[in-house]
Amino acid sequence: MKRILCSILVLVIFASILPSKGTVRADFFPNTTQDLSGNWLWNETNGFTVIEPTIPLGSDWTGIYLDATEGETGPESFKIIAAENFVGGIFDLKSLTVETFYPEVAGTITIKGYTKDNVKVAEHVITTRNDGNQTYSQTFNDMSNINYFEIIIQAGPPVVIDGNMVVNFSIKEFTIAPPTPVTLEQPAPNGLLGVAPTWLENDGRITDTTSDMEYRAVGTTTWMAATQTEITGLSAGTYEVRYAAKPGYNPGTTVEVTIAPYVPQDQAAPVGLAGVAPKFSWNDGKITGTTTDMEYRDKGSLNSSWLPVTGTEITGLYAGTYEVRYAAKPGYNPGTPAEVIIPPYVQEQAAPTGLFGVAPTVLSNDGKITGSSSDMEFKVKGSPDWLSVTGTEITGLSAGTYEVRYAAKPGFNAGVATEVIVPPYTPLDQTAPIGLTGIAPTVTGNNGKITGASSDMEFKAKGSLTWISVTGSEIPGLTAGTYEVRYAAKPGYNASPLVEVEVSPYLPPLDQDAPVGLMGIAPSMIENDGKIIGTTVSMEYKLKENSEWVSATETEVVGLTAGIYEVRYAAKPGYNPGSIAEVVVPPYTPLNQQAPAGLAGVAPTVSGNNGKITGSSPGMEYKVKGSLNWLPITGSEITGLSAATYEVRYAAKPGYIASPLVEVVVPPYLPPLDQAAPIELAGVATTFAGNDGKIIGTTSAMEYREKGSAVWIPATETEIVALSAGIYEVRYTAKLGYNAGAVAEVEVSAYIPMDQAAPTGLAGSAPTVSGNDGKIIGTTSAMEFRLKETDVWVPVLGTEIDGLYAGIYEIRYAAKLGYNTGAVAEVEVPAYIPMDQAAPNGLRGAAPTAAGNNGKITGTTISMEYRLKSHSTWQPVLGTEILGLSAGTYEVRYTAKPGYKESPVAEVVVPRYVAPTPSNPDPEPSSPVRNIREGDVGIGEGETTGTVAKVEIERTLDNNRKIDQVILSDSIAQNAVSKAMDQGKDNVSIIISDLPNDLADEVSVKVPKQSLTQLSKSSLSLELQTEDVSVQLPKGSVQGLNDLENDLFFRVVPIRKDSEKQEIFEKTQNTKLIRDLANNGKVEMLGKPMTIETNYKNQNTLVTFSLKDIGIPADTLKRDEFLKSLAVFIQHSDGEQAIQKGIIKYDSKGNPIGIQIQISKFSTFTIIGLPNSQPKKEFGEFYGVGAGLYVRKTNTFKYETPSKIKLERVRKGEKVMWGKTQLKTSQLGKVTITANTVMYRLEGGKFIPQTRILKKGEEYRVYSYSKRELME
Repeated sequence: MKRILCSILVLVIFASILPSKGTVRADFFPNTTQDLSGNWLWNETNGFTVIEPTIPLGSDWTGIYLDATEGETGPESFKIIAAENFVGGIFDLKSLTVETFYPEVAGTITIKGYTKDNVKVAEHVITTRNDGNQTYSQTFNDMSNINYFEIIIQAGPPVVIDGNMVVNFSIKEFTIAPPTPVTLEQPAPNGLLGVAPTWLENDGRITDTTSDMEYRAVGTTTWMAATQTEITGLSAGTYEVRYAAKPGYNPGTTVEVTIAPYVPQDQAAPVGLAGVAPKFSWNDGKITGTTTDMEYRDKGSLNSSWLPVTGTEITGLYAGTYEVRYAAKPGYNPGTPAEVIIPPYVQEQAAPTGLFGVAPTVLSNDGKITGSSSDMEFKVKGSPDWLSVTGTEITGLSAGTYEVRYAAKPGFNAGVATEVIVPPYTPLDQTAPIGLTGIAPTVTGNNGKITGASSDMEFKAKGSLTWISVTGSEIPGLTAGTYEVRYAAKPGYNASPLVEVEVSPYLPPLDQDAPVGLMGIAPSMIENDGKIIGTTVSMEYKLKENSEWVSATETEVVGLTAGIYEVRYAAKPGYNPGSIAEVVVPPYTPLNQQAPAGLAGVAPTVSGNNGKITGSSPGMEYKVKGSLNWLPITGSEITGLSAATYEVRYAAKPGYIASPLVEVVVPPYLPPLDQAAPIELAGVATTFAGNDGKIIGTTSAMEYREKGSAVWIPATETEIVALSAGIYEVRYTAKLGYNAGAVAEVEVSAYIPMDQAAPTGLAGSAPTVSGNDGKIIGTTSAMEFRLKETDVWVPVLGTEIDGLYAGIYEIRYAAKLGYNTGAVAEVEVPAYIPMDQAAPNGLRGAAPTAAGNNGKITGTTISMEYRLKSHSTWQPVLGTEILGLSAGTYEVRYTAKPGYKESPVAEVVVPRYVAPTPSNPDPEPSSPVRNIREGDVGIGEGETTGTVAKVEIERTLDNNRKIDQVILSDSIAQNAVSKAMDQGKDNVSIIISDLPNDLADEVSVKVPKQSLTQLSKSSLSLELQTEDVSVQLPKGSVQGLNDLENDLFFRVVPIRKDSEKQEIFEKTQNTKLIRDLANNGKVEMLGKPMTIETNYKNQNTLVTFSLKDIGIPADTLKRDEFLKSLAVFIQHSDGEQAIQKGIIKYDSKGNPIGIQIQISKFSTFTIIGLPNSQPKKEFGEFYGVGAGLYVRKTNTFKYETPSKIKLERVRKGEKVMWGKTQLKTSQLGKVTITANTVMYRLEGGKFIPQTRILKKGEEYRVYSYSKRELME
């Protein structure tokens, strides 16, 4: 048996679309026989985790094997470990089976078993022989209680047979058994330390313990469990500590730990103490810097005892030497004494500095000296009396010379005096007043005024010499004339410039009309609460027979008696009082009241005088019929009544006379009656909540209790709620004239949930080609569903479930109040079955010219693909014609697309070139016009590219299309390869410059197979550079083209016509992918679209699009934001659409020159600007992971970036494994899933859970990263 490596490449992206099989139980023990074939290597439910070697593992129908390449022989090892959900994490390995294949090279397979502590248990070797297909089985008796086993492979290298690489052998299966019970000994603990107690005596401890230890005091019998890290609360003594017995282990050897007794500690001498000398009294010296935990004594006195310190200083001391120490305290001896000397009073002080005299104001005695302190004193120069300074300045000074010095203080004489001058006062100017207005006098002639004044101003008539003080905000009592106003002089300020104000002469006043809209309101019975409504504050009023006018109030005048009133507008400046309007306030007329209703007499009890009348109110009064005395009622009933007939009425009140009376009979006492038991009561069972049962049919006249209880509870109207299951007693409550009623028993049954039937009317709809858009219709939001054989039920959110893969799903009604979950209905979502397409028609082949490779097929569309008949590789069609063809028969068909299979082929013949006959002197009308210029062939990359050869650029004009053609001949390629190898370069570039004033419509490049072979053998990459784009094939991709049947060709078509650009831009804007990504923002189309066509696919290619035609902001911040917004929209010929963020490329000066993406098939490309918006608010706690799917923001994702060394190796074309995946060019990082995670789809603003689950251990490549998207 042989296996071809190139046919079993493992994609380690782990983006499996298979649904999850659910979560494995924590007590899971795997199958005893582990068949490693099929998907075992990546199956997360088999109970094992595989740690892979440098050479990755592969998996097929026989088992797992090393995915080695030619020349790799090992040794290579990998480990199979018990997974986290493996019960106990240990097992016995019983056997291992290996299958080998032809041809065979002798080798060895070593199996080593290890415990959880990485201790090797046993080792066995399987030796393979060179004798064809063999199966080797090894059994083990000594691989017991292991956590994992390691397989080390040492064998001959894979060999190449008929061009195919053959693997030697694979691991087929292994068997396990539950771990063999053993009882092992445990060592004595080490590293334990006993810590002595403090003065409390019972807070000793043993450190560095663990929770699997136990301890006891020596001489005692009881072992106590230790705690993690340390054992606390111990007295001094010796303790025994050991590891406690556990499954498979005896108790460990004991070790003795001694906890020493408490020894009080010493204290250091105090620091920071200072002695301050006494003053004249000799005993007011002090020591500063003390605390209340110190004590002191006089050193010179032998009988002096230690005295406690009470604060931050010790006062009342004579000059001398004192000892100060920390007093004894729990856990500490008295401290070492510190000596402190209090010097005698002898010292001098310097003169003060920094003093400054400030002049007084106009008051003359408010000068001051600043810069002083409270330990100074001052006097007027020449005065004998010194005055104490109280703060940072000396105030209340007149101009003059003062002396200031430091006052005498303990240990210091008075200091030398400093002279300070307080200069005399100099007043300031004021600005003239503003905002003054003159008001004309009335007819009296002397009541004019000036407004806008203030009390710090003065005024006079113009021409007068006498200034008069202003006393308020206006100057009244003025005759017409011109007045002068100014700010008066004040302390520190001169009088301001004056302002002239004109008071105009009097003008005769105008008349005012009588008020209208006034109405008089009669008073109530209190007679003086009448009013006139409709007044304003500009009116005045009086009783008609009175002479004195009274100012009215706004809206109404109140407090009036009945009468006729006169109302008018009051006089105001320029107006006489208005005409009078008469208003009548009518007299009071009291109203009647209706007789009371709803009164009822209640008989007294046997006592005879506790009868009552109900239904009364505080506005009523009552009396015994025949009595003359009415009594007031104070509440809703009249109590303390004997049997009799009573009269009740509403009492007179302001505006109302007393109402007619009503007679109420209070009947005599009758013995109470019995009440029957309640009827028509019913108990309602509880739901699953347990305490929501009830009794219905009750009234508020009843009471109830649980049978056996002594306490009766008042019932509520219609039903009693919040009851537990049980039997309850219900009766009518005792009431006036009635005893409590007979009891009725009511049972509240316990909850018995009901079953629900399985859903009906459900139908599964198959997914399309995307595979995950199947759905189930006919659902409701009361249902839930899951993929059959999985554990997690997912809520249904509407009338259909979408986003489903093909498979069988279980659907049921979810549990609800009073109902269990329903029976399960199975619904099949059938697999996708694509539809057929008809073969293309209307195709036509055109012969090549003499050049031999410019034939074409017309009538095509971008939804087609083609190949030379008998060739296996299909190439995409990129437009309405296929160019660059040699003569031959070609097959053309419609490519598969969502919902459709590939169509049948249509054969199209491209005829051979036929040279014109000599008899025809005229040239072919369609022969292209040709001219030749030179391009460069360089080695190296970027700005360091060096030219090593020239290549011809042939310009042809074909149907008015300017086509530049380049062929990298074998000789030019050989020359470039030789120079690259000599100079240590790893890249060959074809550089095609355009004609600035005659731009090409198309650039066509052909690399003959011989030239391609030279690049491949020399491990060189190939790059095509035009003015608009750079296409780079890494060396791995160049080597991947060894099997290409024809010459390699590229066709680059920049789309420059405005009409064609606009058409592409509009189609791009209208795609769903762009609309979804825009999120109501604008996606900007930039530069010019570009079509690139080639005859290979599935090889990684780097494409860099020039930014030279795109305006980039000059401002740094705006530029960075703009560059972050750039992406490339890709419209593949097979209908697939994609957006890549790409990488911005810079020149040596840091200027952005291009955007680079990685592709594996060619298409139409458009540079776009995405809206730089924040994530949509509805994303909230979700991350986008691409393809319209989301996950919750949890800590179940681990993001990593590759090392620079790995990136450099990939750039050079090497195959680099990073974890389980191969590192790709332009990959920014990878995301590892650390816990199984449900995926969601955003639809209608809601996140809908999907059956797709990201599994723990899966890895995803990350090509771009943003705040909104976790993986793009």
